[in-house]
Amino acid sequence: MNKKLKAIFCVALTAAVLSSGVFTKANMVQAAETTKTTDNSSIKVKASGDGSFKAVSSSDRDSKELSKYDQDVYVSKSDMKKFLKVNDNTFLEVNEVSINPYDKNAVEDIIKKYEIKDNAASDLRDYANKCADGTVKNAPNIIYYTPKTLISSTAVLPLINSIHPLASSGTLVSTKTYSGYGGKTYYEELFNYQNGTGYQTVKESNNKLNDYIDKVITEKVTDIAGGVVKEVIGDTFTLIQLAGGYIDTSPIAPNSNWMHQANLHENKYKKYCYVKEYNYSTGKYDYLIGADGETVNYYFQHQITDGYNYIPPVTDAVKVDTTPYYLNLDSKAYYFYLNTGGPYIERTANYTVDGKLFNSI
Repeated sequence: MNKKLKAIFCVALTAAVLSSGVFTKANMVQAAETTKTTDNSSIKVKASGDGSFKAVSSSDRDSKELSKYDQDVYVSKSDMKKFLKVNDNTFLEVNEVSINPYDKNAVEDIIKKYEIKDNAASDLRDYANKCADGTVKNAPNIIYYTPKTLISSTAVLPLINSIHPLASSGTLVSTKTYSGYGGKTYYEELFNYQNGTGYQTVKESNNKLNDYIDKVITEKVTDIAGGVVKEVIGDTFTLIQLAGGYIDTSPIAPNSNWMHQANLHENKYKKYCYVKEYNYSTGKYDYLIGADGETVNYYFQHQITDGYNYIPPVTDAVKVDTTPYYLNLDSKAYYFYLNTGGPYIERTANYTVDGKLFNSI
């Protein structure tokens, strides 16, 4: 690579990175961290007559102040209780349950104890199977936010806002609910799953690496001069990003063949909405799955390798994909269950990188 072209490339790459709002790999990885923290976003809520909590004015003295804890989950500053955001105005008190996805007995035990319904239970088992077979790598515990509370079978339970099923573990389950769309009674649950695919080969090339990078730079500098900075960064990946590790020194010989590999990281939240309806199979009223939706934070890491050596990887900016009714599931639960007898299901899309498919969990 000649010095003039190298200098132009350095300016172009710097302009592209600054314009994208992405400064360093460390910052991008930090932005994608899934550890729960309390941030500056807060909201005040007050208990309502239907068992839920409603957002109120910041000046309301009889309210609870909540701070952000996790995706659509808030924690009370006064008693550390957690609340799931159902929609912009409604919150349900929830319990946080940690589930080891590599322990199938633990997964089944949680399904039984909390009487997790078919759709959610199926997704839970499917994720555990993907962890077991290596499709999902190095998975942390699943986090389950539920408005259900396990209580000793000898305890006397209040009749308000409780479905009182007898759980298989010999306990009784109390469930916080809210009055939602169509005047029906609902509750919602949230599961947090994480996905790391490991590096997978996206493209193999017989072009020599230095020739390919020179070609990319020549084409892309023209785009920068025309003000099209996004073309340099790209929606997912362009080799010019990785060339930053190649300009001064590279562990890959300039005349080597090479592979582009990508590693998908997902932090996904699946929310399920249940509507109180008559269950003909049991002959009584029950909470039946009516709708579910998702939101996901995701990013890719990219690297170039000759099979032995690697150019230091580049990490994409974190992106968010949310299904349309994620924060209004009760409206779909009401319509679909009453009209079809089955749930309304929303899923985020799968991903492609240079034609290579990466399946979302």
